[in-house]
Amino acid sequence: MNNKDTDTYNTRISESLFELLKNKYPNEASHIHLKDIVFILMDALEKGETQINLGSSQYNNLTQGSGWPNVHKEALIQSGWLNDTTSPIVLKENILSWRRWHEETESVVIELIERSKLLRKNNNNRSSKTRGFVNIDHRNKEQIMAIKAIENEGILLISGGPGTGKTSTVVGILQHALEIEPLLNIGLAAPTGKATSRLQKSLHSFELINPKKLANINCSTIHRWLESTKEGYRKNKNNKLQIDLMVIDEMSMVDLSLMRAILDALPEETKLILVGDSDQLPPIGCGAIWHKLQEHIIRKQFQKGSIQLKKTYRNRGALAKMSKIINNEGVDVFWEKVKLLSNEENIRIHEHGNYNIPNIIKGRIRAHLESLSLASNEFISSKQSHASEQVTNQLAFKLFNILDRLIVLCPKRNGSWGVGHINSTFLGIEFNGGPENWPEGTPVICCTNQPEIGLANGDVGVTINNLGACYLLFNSFTEIPDIQYRLIHPARLKTIEPAIATTIHKAQGSEADQVILLWPNKPSTINNYQDNGIQNDNYTSKLLYTAITRTREKIDIICPKTSSQSCNDKIF
Repeated sequence: MNNKDTDTYNTRISESLFELLKNKYPNEASHIHLKDIVFILMDALEKGETQINLGSSQYNNLTQGSGWPNVHKEALIQSGWLNDTTSPIVLKENILSWRRWHEETESVVIELIERSKLLRKNNNNRSSKTRGFVNIDHRNKEQIMAIKAIENEGILLISGGPGTGKTSTVVGILQHALEIEPLLNIGLAAPTGKATSRLQKSLHSFELINPKKLANINCSTIHRWLESTKEGYRKNKNNKLQIDLMVIDEMSMVDLSLMRAILDALPEETKLILVGDSDQLPPIGCGAIWHKLQEHIIRKQFQKGSIQLKKTYRNRGALAKMSKIINNEGVDVFWEKVKLLSNEENIRIHEHGNYNIPNIIKGRIRAHLESLSLASNEFISSKQSHASEQVTNQLAFKLFNILDRLIVLCPKRNGSWGVGHINSTFLGIEFNGGPENWPEGTPVICCTNQPEIGLANGDVGVTINNLGACYLLFNSFTEIPDIQYRLIHPARLKTIEPAIATTIHKAQGSEADQVILLWPNKPSTINNYQDNGIQNDNYTSKLLYTAITRTREKIDIICPKTSSQSCNDKIF
């Protein structure tokens, strides 16, 4: 299904839903204004957002009916679609949402708040002798607050952008928790294998007070913790996880249904540390629960358990500055200021005269693919020569480290400078032939959760040629904390795609030394990025922010040239 087909499909769903509601709740209100409401809510839902703010000006030019938002709000009140507990839409303090998602979100938020109150009460009843010493070396005020909060708070919400010390803070919390309760049973989780791998590597990179205990903490994907199957989760209300403290990283990727499954599987007495960046994109699934939890009125109810990390420790150069500009001043200001950066900065914009892939970018991608091919051949040669498992493991780690050197990102799947365009350019006629026909070392991405083989949606691997047969090499997780590789036959994967380039959404939870972002809109109009016909400044901001925070070192942004040449760069 191409972009045009998808747009038509989504439009038909919205049209059908509007007709259904109009017939079920007959009214004299303005139908054109009600139709606008349905279309905007459905578009938000597709992006993972379950609500819209009626006071936002971003929808002004997106409606067929005039008078946004006052006339639309009046039509909604007249329609009867808000009248009782069975009505389809909820309007609360200018926030509009479908009732189903509103009630599910409220249920999860309320349960988290109630759990925090219960655990706080239980902790306060404990003797003060259980309080441990807090190591405050190299910690800022917010980090110390977070570490000490584990003494009394049962649920911690730790939010912050890249380089603000989220992992360092979590390590400090775990150290302090183990000082208080040395036999604490701890688990670490993230939505994807890639994010889990990053979490585990980061944990092991710190000098630890209790290295043996922390090194043996089980770290796995959320779906693996929940023992996901085709029929559902084996860990649930009737079969709880036996764990004292659970850390969940990359919370911005966790949707509403997954958060509900986590709460169902955790006993009420389990402490919970939720970690994430609320400025990133919402999850692919419906319900951005982390973004909801970061609302000021909700954060206040977690009292000292809600901590926002703001000080940046990692030297990110212009990346940190431009990230803040996107969030605080908007996309237009970002494009104005990024053009003024010098060529020595670690974020650069390059304007290109057409939608061909610039030769300089082609060269960098080809060099990356060649390195992957050589490392893949080296890995499989060690397997075939029966080298020791230690040697083979080291070569697998080397291959994955090479994979993490570069990510090519696109905001869309199809069309010029879309994922399909980039992948087909480098794979040629073999693009549609499947992994068996792709060159050795081609990056691939798993597009659905398959816990039975240790993979999650978004996990990235590479193709391996083993004696003429194609296999896929992925990081995988076992009960042993060390990261393991796994060779998997393509037939075992339900959906697999080449990942020479990936969408920004799919790259969440990943990091690379360098990022190339191909953006199909001109910088002067980039705040009007269109996705399925709806323009959304907030969504565009999150796309850009998520893209530029995937890099550890630098990012190159490729976009069409504007009417006048950029003052600090050549046209490709």
